[in-house]
Amino acid sequence: MKENITVPTGKVVGIGKLKVFTTEDFPYVIPTLSFLVAKSTDGNYTASCLHLLLDSSANSDRDAVDRLQQNCKAFLEDLFGCGMEKKAIWSELHELINSKCAYPFWEAYRDVQFNLAEKGVDLKFEREKFYEERIQELEAQIEAMKNIRAPMEVRVVSYQSYEVAA
Repeated sequence: MKENITVPTGKVVGIGKLKVFTTEDFPYVIPTLSFLVAKSTDGNYTASCLHLLLDSSANSDRDAVDRLQQNCKAFLEDLFGCGMEKKAIWSELHELINSKCAYPFWEAYRDVQFNLAEKGVDLKFEREKFYEERIQELEAQIEAMKNIRAPMEVRVVSYQSYEVAA
C-alpha cells in the first residue's frame, strides 16, 4: 500500500464523487465529477474537484466537501447560464478536464483508489448507498406532495375522434 499520498494542498485524507443531476432548470448531462480531500500542515482541509479545477477549504473534511459541492453547482450554473454558445461552454469544460495542473491530483486519486481496493473497500458500494439514500429522499418528497391539498382538476388526457378512426 502506498503511504503518505500528497498533493500541493496537503496529505490526501479522502476521495469521492459528485453527481450533477439533470433537472428542468439544468438539463445538461454532466459526467460524474471526482474530488479528493487533503489536510494541510496547518490543519485545514481542502476539497479539490479534479474535473473542474475548483477547490474549497474549511476546518473539517466534511465542510470542505460541502463547500466544494456548492462551488461546483454555482460554477456550472454560471457557466451554462452566462449566455455563451453551448459549443464554447463544452470547449471550456474540455480544456479544464485536460489541464496538466490536475495531473498530481489524478495520480493521488488513483493511488487512494488502489489503497482502498487493497483494503477491500468497494467504492461502488458507496455510490449505490448514495443512490439508495437519494431514492428514499425522493420517495419522501413524493409522499409529501401527495398530501398537498390542491383543487380538484379534470383534464382531457386523450381523445380520438370515432369518425377519423373508422
